[in-house]
Amino acid sequence: MHPLFTLVLTTILTSNCSATKNAFITKRDHRTFIGPIGSPFGFLEKGVYTLSVSDFKVAVRDHHRRYHKQSSSSGQEEAAKAEEALLNDLHPGFLLKRFENENDFANFQEGIYDNVTNCGFADFIDGGEYAEDDDNFIGIFREENHNKRKHRKNRKRDLDAIFNGNGNGDGDVNGDDDDYAYEDDMNSIGDDDDDLKLLRSSSYYDRYYDENLATGEGVIDGGGDAGIFLSMKNREHMWEPNTPSLEHKFTVYEAGFYFLFYQICLTPQSSNSNDNSKFIFKEITSNFKLDFHYMNIDTFGKVSYLTAGEMPLPHMFMYFTISYIILLVMWLQSMKRDMSVPVNNASGSSGAGFGGGPKPTIYAIHHLMSAVVFLKILTLLFESIRYHYIRVNGQADIWSFMYYIINFIKGTFLFTVILLIGSGWSFFKPFLTTKERRVILFVIVLQIIDNIAITILTHETENERLYNDWSTVLHLVDIISCCAILLPIVWQVNTLEESVDAGTGSSSSGGGEGVSDTVQDLEESSSSSSSPQNSRLQSKLDLFRSFYLIVVAYIYFTRIVIYLFASSLKYNQTWIRYFVYELGTLTFYFLVGMKLRPVAEVHSYTQLQNDGNGGGGDDG
Repeated sequence: MHPLFTLVLTTILTSNCSATKNAFITKRDHRTFIGPIGSPFGFLEKGVYTLSVSDFKVAVRDHHRRYHKQSSSSGQEEAAKAEEALLNDLHPGFLLKRFENENDFANFQEGIYDNVTNCGFADFIDGGEYAEDDDNFIGIFREENHNKRKHRKNRKRDLDAIFNGNGNGDGDVNGDDDDYAYEDDMNSIGDDDDDLKLLRSSSYYDRYYDENLATGEGVIDGGGDAGIFLSMKNREHMWEPNTPSLEHKFTVYEAGFYFLFYQICLTPQSSNSNDNSKFIFKEITSNFKLDFHYMNIDTFGKVSYLTAGEMPLPHMFMYFTISYIILLVMWLQSMKRDMSVPVNNASGSSGAGFGGGPKPTIYAIHHLMSAVVFLKILTLLFESIRYHYIRVNGQADIWSFMYYIINFIKGTFLFTVILLIGSGWSFFKPFLTTKERRVILFVIVLQIIDNIAITILTHETENERLYNDWSTVLHLVDIISCCAILLPIVWQVNTLEESVDAGTGSSSSGGGEGVSDTVQDLEESSSSSSSPQNSRLQSKLDLFRSFYLIVVAYIYFTRIVIYLFASSLKYNQTWIRYFVYELGTLTFYFLVGMKLRPVAEVHSYTQLQNDGNGGGGDDG
């Protein structure tokens, strides 16, 4: 096991733990649609989006050319001309587009996959509004943006004049740009102060006042739902060694959930011709490097590098840290006194004290449960600090490193403790069977692989090929781990059911030999009748059944319900996903603690006599 732990530590130490990687690199990528690139981001008013593209190139080749060389230079020239013609029929580009939530984008993405001729930025290249002639394509983009900027400046002057009481300004209020319904808004303004107040409080003024329209070669700033589009069609101006870029600042009207994606579309001429057979047996590959940065301005006017929905997370994780501290104090207090037994009813008043009953029996598993809660406290504390520094600085190298280390230890501890509880170790028997030891070892190895995957994902951008590969490994390993920890519980339940049915407690089954041996020892050493013995077995069976249901509910809630619930959240509500997850985890810890809290010997889980034969008991 030591080499595996060393591998995890080495992976974390050598990784970029800033958790804010803003680069996306792909080479010889066969995908014609890549998205979302990076995590979706919720922009607020005055948020800033910058994008820079370098080393961009698209290649179209015949499959057979990968394995056969051209026989002559003339054949190579003909192939080059054919590739050139095919490239003219393609229109690659990047679009940052607003969606309601992750489900909305997933439906959009599914539509692209169902029909490869569907273009995500068709509004920018179809309908004749923007020409497809390579010679003037860039110029038309530049002129369009210039006209939009001119209209916005004129509107700003008109609104300033109205707000200052000078009537309508000299701006071009009758322009051809109908995107913002400006003329209707201006004509609806009366002399009533309430009308002016309404206009001041609305998002229109900020929209018209905006002077941060993204411009540049190949850039069309549609704003709002249309998005910010960067065309990469012009090879002379946009492909390597050129580095096209853009910057956009968001208004109140444009606030929302934005997804960045890349797609290679067919030009309108090629798409309308319905002759796409020329792309059969063709290999289209893309090479590019993206540098993109997202930034928000919070309600206090300070820069925040967190998405709108994650801004409350630093405080939220700190509140949960305090909650777990309270939970740990309650747990430690229950280890000192059995609070469920009144003092005057406790057998033997020597162990009774102020505010509680007799001193409970402490097993080794109780100390491990205390360690899990303590590690959870550290995890939440470091995560709170980590998000704070990401919000302020955009990175948190040291705190991210500490968080991933503690989270790895906590995750491994949690699964191990659940396995030990499920096997009945310490509570009912002082040993583990061979089958149980193998399961525990298997789960620990899976947890190590799981944390290696998490660490690698932290310094990869979403939808990079390495990210997708390790994300698949992460989900697969997590599912296998969750299934594996249920096995000892199922074995224990089966063993107890057979013992109860037999009425003697001497039956045995796979994975539960320890419980049967313990029950047999009880029969030999106890003078009680078989009826109380069966009653105690039934109590243990009910305990394990309830524990099984709690674990299954926790796995189902955190792995399935949270995922389905989170995909429907809006851009400023994504914090609810983390809140519900942590609240469910806190409930799981509380319920398990209540079920397995230390109790006095007379009310213990097994009603075992303290005969000194081990069992993990610790009265001191």
